[in-house]
Amino acid sequence: MDETGAAALVISLSIPATIIIIAIFAQYMKRKKHYDAMIKAIELGKNADEIKSLFAVEAKQVKGNGKGLIKSGIIVIGVGVGLAVMAIFLPSGATPGMLSASALITILGISLVVAYLITRKKEKTE
Repeated sequence: MDETGAAALVISLSIPATIIIIAIFAQYMKRKKHYDAMIKAIELGKNADEIKSLFAVEAKQVKGNGKGLIKSGIIVIGVGVGLAVMAIFLPSGATPGMLSASALITILGISLVVAYLITRKKEKTE
């Protein structure tokens, strides 16, 4: 493996690792702030019910409309078709593997769209 390939490998593996580390650190800081605020409330002499009411977070009860399924399905279908078109213009040695990968991705996108259609029909009947 030459130096360029090694550098590309290190960079391609270090970017996701950096993102994961930053996400873990951000979650830690969020929890630490919550914990510090709770300690401060206890130090101020708040009782358990007051602390519970201060830190109560109401979860939003949003009924999903399935729009995420249709959007992601269309995007995945686009990626699969794009790979198929790219495979057509590549040299003939790379085409069979690329076409099979594009078919798999396109079928995945179609299944997301079908899942949207199925859930949408069930919502209309209810």
